[in-house]
Amino acid sequence: YAIPFVCFILFVFASVELIAEEIENPFGTDANDLPLGMICDNIKLHVGEIFY
Repeated sequence: YAIPFVCFILFVFASVELIAEEIENPFGTDANDLPLGMICDNIKLHVGEIFY
């Protein structure tokens, strides 16, 4: 039972590593990054509504 258990643990650690690499830099232009353009446009719109 040791070999399947070790393979499972290896799979878990490799998956966590891949997820960590994907979310390490959230301010880029990849598919899983934050939509900063849309967020900034929304803030600009609401600040404009407050002041004008």
